[in-house]
Amino acid sequence: MGVLKKVFGRQVGTTYEDGTVLFEIGETPDQIYSIVSGQVDFLTKSGRRVLSVKAGDFVGIAFLFGCSQREFTAVTKGPTKLLKLDKKLLTERIHQDPSLAYKIMREMSIRYREIIENLTLAAD
Repeated sequence: MGVLKKVFGRQVGTTYEDGTVLFEIGETPDQIYSIVSGQVDFLTKSGRRVLSVKAGDFVGIAFLFGCSQREFTAVTKGPTKLLKLDKKLLTERIHQDPSLAYKIMREMSIRYREIIENLTLAAD
C-alpha cells in the first residue's frame, strides 16, 4: 500500500520465518506492520484463513478505528520481511498529514469487505 510508504520512512525491516505469529486474537494492538516481501495470513480462532495480504500492504491498523483487541491472528506465510511502526509514531505522522487518515480508512473499508466476503463464502 503506497499510503504508508512515507509513514514508515526508510526503515530497513526484519525478516520473519514461515509461521511466525505477529499477533493473536484478543491482544491489545500497539503497532502496525508494512509488508516489504512475503505474505501474512489472517486467521480465525479455528485457524481458518479469511484473508492473505502481500508486499505493499499493511497489517494491524484496525486500532485506528477504535478496536481495543485484535480480531484475527496474523501469521507469516513463508519468509516475510516487515517494517514495524508503533501506535504513537503513526498517530504523530497522521497529525502531520491528516490526509493519511482518509487514505487508510479507504484501504480498511476494502480490507473489511474482503474479509466479510470470505467469511460469507465459507459459511455457505
